[in-house]
Amino acid sequence: PRRAPWAMLRALGAAALRRPALRTATSPVATLRPEEPIAHAIAVMSERGVGSILVAAHSGAIQGILTERDVLEKLDFNASLHSVSIESLMTREMAMQRAQPDSSMGFCLEKMQVGGFRHIPIMDGTVALAMLSMRDVGKVLCLEHAAVAHGSHGAADCQPAEETAALAAATAVTASDLSASRATRVHVGQLAMPSCIEVPRASTVAEAVVRMREWRAGAVLVPARDGDMSASRDRFSIFTERDYLNMLGSAARLGVSLDPRRVAITACATPSSSVVGVTPNTAAISCLQKMVDDGVRQLPVIAPVATTPAGSTSGAHASAVADADATDSPRGMLVAMLTMRDVLAHFLPGSG
Repeated sequence: PRRAPWAMLRALGAAALRRPALRTATSPVATLRPEEPIAHAIAVMSERGVGSILVAAHSGAIQGILTERDVLEKLDFNASLHSVSIESLMTREMAMQRAQPDSSMGFCLEKMQVGGFRHIPIMDGTVALAMLSMRDVGKVLCLEHAAVAHGSHGAADCQPAEETAALAAATAVTASDLSASRATRVHVGQLAMPSCIEVPRASTVAEAVVRMREWRAGAVLVPARDGDMSASRDRFSIFTERDYLNMLGSAARLGVSLDPRRVAITACATPSSSVVGVTPNTAAISCLQKMVDDGVRQLPVIAPVATTPAGSTSGAHASAVADADATDSPRGMLVAMLTMRDVLAHFLPGSG
């Protein structure tokens, strides 16, 4: 796209990103003790639908943070959830990134993008005041867009004409533009890796987790047919860090042992019939709104299947669509995967 829409997209979020992060972040912050079993932490995170939890001593001093990524990358498949301590998996306080009470959302988002993480605690000395997530930032940007769309002049610190241009830009930049620019136009830090990879449908959860660890990916695609994703772009499942946490959380709450090496990936992944994506022409801000509303971090971009004027599917896609219709899958073909990190990166200065 022309450079102007990218610049105006950044302008739309400029005022929101200048606001104090403390105003938006989640408070109070839930904390657990470092000596508690990881089973308890996983159960709490799964039940509350949160991706991180702070770890504090009895004195209240913060000693670290435990995230979904810590669980994914560090938990041994042989380990008992009730015998492993939170302390053994957490990111220790000295390695934690943090924000100050007066830090802006833009400052926090830049830290999260460059550092490759999704949560940042807002600290006043050793006291945790709140936790800011990428989803929190996404919510505010969507509210900013809605304010401008409804004529709340000044919402974006722009003149009315500039607000109109910013609103148009948010619509002009599409999912297709975002996916095309991901690798070449947006700097998301040295730790950036492919947002989604694939594993065979016969894989176990452990095999999927190993692949996610290798590529630092937050999700894997699972073909609905034998073979790789090239033959299953119209039908596939998605297995995410949250799916892994929820699987472990269920086992922790039931007090049962679970070996990921014996669990089929198809038993835990979001099934094809529940996968919902966006079309390539979906506006960037709408992609972000969908992620915020649905609580997802990965968003498939699905191109509608071409049809003839009579409505019948053309050529090579005919059998694929018939297969998809039989299972109530999205009618279309996967062309890209977006992450919330991809979308939010375009609101930062220097992107686009």
